[in-house]
Amino acid sequence: MNVRTMVSVWIIVLSTWMSGIAAESAPKVVNTVPATEATGVHPGLEQIVITFDTPIKMNSHSLVVLGDLKFPDLAGDEPISFPDNKTCAIKVKLQPNTAYGLGVNSKTRTGFKSAEDGTPAEPFELRFKTTTAELAGAIRVPVEPQGPHVVKTDPPNGATDLEAGTFDLTIVFNEPMNKGQASIVTPPDGPRLQPIGQPRWEDARTFVAPVMLEAAHNYRLGINVLEPKRFISAGDETPAEPFELKFSTRGAPPVGAETSAPSPEAPGRPLEYARLRYDYRKGDTGRVIRKAILDMKLDFSNGQSIPLGNKMGLNCIEEILAVENGRPVEIRKLISEYLMIQIDQETGQPVAAPKLDEPVAVIVNLRSEPADVNAEHGRPPQELMELLAQDSFVDLLPAGPVKVGQKCNLPAETVEDIKQAFDSSGTGRCDIKLLVKRIGPQEVEDARNEMYRAQGGGTPATYIFEVVEFALDWKQEGVMEGGAPFTMEADGKIVFAIEPGIILSSDVDARITLQPIQTQDENGQPLTITGGGTYSVRNSFEPIAWTRGIKGKGDKAAVEPATPRTEAKPEVTAKPVPPAEEGLVAQNPMSTPRGAIGYQFGLLKQGNIEALKECFAEDIRERITPEAVKTGQRNAESVTLDDLLGEVIESEGLGAARMVRIKMKNGRTLTTLVFTDGKWLAETVWFN
Repeated sequence: MNVRTMVSVWIIVLSTWMSGIAAESAPKVVNTVPATEATGVHPGLEQIVITFDTPIKMNSHSLVVLGDLKFPDLAGDEPISFPDNKTCAIKVKLQPNTAYGLGVNSKTRTGFKSAEDGTPAEPFELRFKTTTAELAGAIRVPVEPQGPHVVKTDPPNGATDLEAGTFDLTIVFNEPMNKGQASIVTPPDGPRLQPIGQPRWEDARTFVAPVMLEAAHNYRLGINVLEPKRFISAGDETPAEPFELKFSTRGAPPVGAETSAPSPEAPGRPLEYARLRYDYRKGDTGRVIRKAILDMKLDFSNGQSIPLGNKMGLNCIEEILAVENGRPVEIRKLISEYLMIQIDQETGQPVAAPKLDEPVAVIVNLRSEPADVNAEHGRPPQELMELLAQDSFVDLLPAGPVKVGQKCNLPAETVEDIKQAFDSSGTGRCDIKLLVKRIGPQEVEDARNEMYRAQGGGTPATYIFEVVEFALDWKQEGVMEGGAPFTMEADGKIVFAIEPGIILSSDVDARITLQPIQTQDENGQPLTITGGGTYSVRNSFEPIAWTRGIKGKGDKAAVEPATPRTEAKPEVTAKPVPPAEEGLVAQNPMSTPRGAIGYQFGLLKQGNIEALKECFAEDIRERITPEAVKTGQRNAESVTLDDLLGEVIESEGLGAARMVRIKMKNGRTLTTLVFTDGKWLAETVWFN
């Protein structure tokens, strides 16, 4: 999964504050062999190497046992040495198929120290797992790939939910290879690949083998792991580095998944099973609403506090998805609204980012990493483009059969991706688990139902999906950008519609605590910084005219179109705007969109600043200043009210909000109005 959409915006806000107040730099681990969280480490590895970013003392060290993980057996009379002042080498003897852990320093043990001033190195936890004996063979583990090595495969390493059938297994090397024999093996206990044709070299770097993939299989292939190693370079015939490729076909049991008793919510109930599938296809559409709220602050020991926060809202009124080999590869999104409000770093006041003048259409290409986003229509802001490249929860979910009460561990690469979204150091810990809470039917309303009920002119519909409901448990600790150590605990719920392969809703609530940071104020006095807060994410999908993967559909009674009121100047609408309540127009000139603009236009010409402020959304009223009004009065001299009012177009707001867009006679958007407490309030200072 790429869950960076949840955190990218507010981490930027937080890191900006923390960058200027980070504690004095201590030595940090910047590289290890093997890499932390690595799997498939060769048990014949004889030496663990730890590299720091700055020189350390070469006569002091602290290696720490990590919980229940096995501490590597040390080998030789002097197992710990320092090849240079940035490197510690540890001679070890490893066992196959074993999870190892080794800590570098801790809160109480600080043997690794700076060579300059003795500052203890930051604690670091190295975790890895050795491979099984079957594929251990003659794999060696270089610090970095040297010489010829695999740079790409199809299927990608770690791919899941592949469709069974014929497949061109493809291996791409970094340099031209000798077009001779291949060296691909499978474990003795299988599953074995079934060749269905002659392998071939597409070019000097690309090897292709036609194979038959069986359903519900977890495949493991060793490439150049055993002698003789037949993948060799074209020049000096250097053997390619050993490589292990893993992938699975649809229906394969999740690797590492645990099972438990049935859900406590259903005592005595027989276990229910479901086969998850992610079968996106072009066709059906829906509306996606995304909301995220950050509410945090920094507390200083001198009594000061700094609020940190932002709000994000996104109304995607259409998503069309395309698939290849059972996985989504392209998403077309039509976005009607985008809202971003952040706390200004100097004033402490909320500031809204520019809103969309008109709906934008984008294409998200998921074939690349990170996803490539291109505008098809309109000019979406850059921060929106970046957000759309990172907004998927699907990668969290397991592939294959699941049952109520089952606990599912995420793939290591998915956990690592999520961890890096928060932890800039890469040294922290991240533990994410899913529990299958329920499998069964769920009713979901058509996205247009609310509009039909309010305006008439349609038939509300309800769809019945077969769903799996997952409970999410997420614990993490690490260091954010800017040097802020943190801990986080989050829980949530994800509801997945099985047959269409869509996430109907995902809700996550996180509690974040910043660990104390010791620094100095501008006068050189000691200063302690603490803080924390909450972060919440709400995503929901509402289908539109849906046909695929539903177990039933219920149409409600059709709603008759409302009879529009007759006014002196009838509304010109692309979609009907609900009429005002009886008798309201005379008492409240802002009860209709056209009346609201006319009333604001009159107040502007009068220069009535205080009354004008009440006509705008609360978060922008401070912008209605005497200078702004004077500028608006000059602008108003060259236009009439008829010039300003071309058409009134209703759009679907975030949540239950009613909103309209006012377009001028020249086709340009004047402003957006939101219906609040019986009045249409402007969301932009349109007269400037």
